[in-house]
Amino acid sequence: MSRRESFTTSERELICAMAREGRQVTLANLSGWRKEGLLPPLASNGRGTGKGRSYYWKNPDILGHACTTFDLLKRYRRAEIVLWMLWVHGHQVPIPQFRRVWAARTRSRPLWAVHPSTQHLEIPEAGARLFFPALQGQGGATYLLLQATLALSGTLVPDDGDAAAITQVIGRALAWITRVNHLPTPNDDLAAERLWLTVRIVSAALEASDLVSSTTDSELREAQRYLQVAGRLLQKCDDRSLSDEAGTAWPAWLAERMAAPTFLLILVLARLGYGPMLDDITERLEKLNRRSAEPPVQPLHAAF
Repeated sequence: MSRRESFTTSERELICAMAREGRQVTLANLSGWRKEGLLPPLASNGRGTGKGRSYYWKNPDILGHACTTFDLLKRYRRAEIVLWMLWVHGHQVPIPQFRRVWAARTRSRPLWAVHPSTQHLEIPEAGARLFFPALQGQGGATYLLLQATLALSGTLVPDDGDAAAITQVIGRALAWITRVNHLPTPNDDLAAERLWLTVRIVSAALEASDLVSSTTDSELREAQRYLQVAGRLLQKCDDRSLSDEAGTAWPAWLAERMAAPTFLLILVLARLGYGPMLDDITERLEKLNRRSAEPPVQPLHAAF
């Protein structure tokens, strides 16, 4: 007979622990969650000859995982949305279920509205500072491509009501990234707005591509880790998250709007060989977390 490991949690133990946290669930609930991929599978070991087997979780954070699942189901009610949000929060999600949910999410994307008329969009000062050094020697075609991308993003009407709040969060995050990379401080209020629109139009194209389906399981897990770092940075740049949901890396309103584009951007950066840059940002952010709880909340043009 093999011994059950000391740090494990059975289904009944989990039910009791969740009840103490104010969340009432049944064995049937837990079974259904496992089938949907919302909880990890159970491990088991034999009790002895003719005594059957015992089933349990080895995950030290199974209570937090289950409580998050409970709360997300209460909020969203649909298992596929909950599974995606569990991925965003960094919980263990089976890769096959994640791939299926991502494919379904891509097929159900809402259409964007388009402005009836367009206007010429100059590259903002922040874009010039960040991109022009990389464009030197590339000729006018690259500049024209960047102008066209900005113009395309400018024709789209954001499909949510939080564009101003998101722009503020991105502006503060850009200020922090600019500072830690010792780049000149941009003085441009439009940089974050246009960056967000550009990222969204590019991510819409990437969602319709085979980017996720062709990414290996290990690469997806690594991108999930970086996604947690991005969530912590964006949370520090958001007043609402600091006051309402300080216990999570990705507060709900940010996750719903920014997690998918951020995840795709991370996958692209990792594939292009920017893993060391992502690791450096991760290390710097962890040092910031250890040093101070104060967020880098200055606007982009007033960070320094």
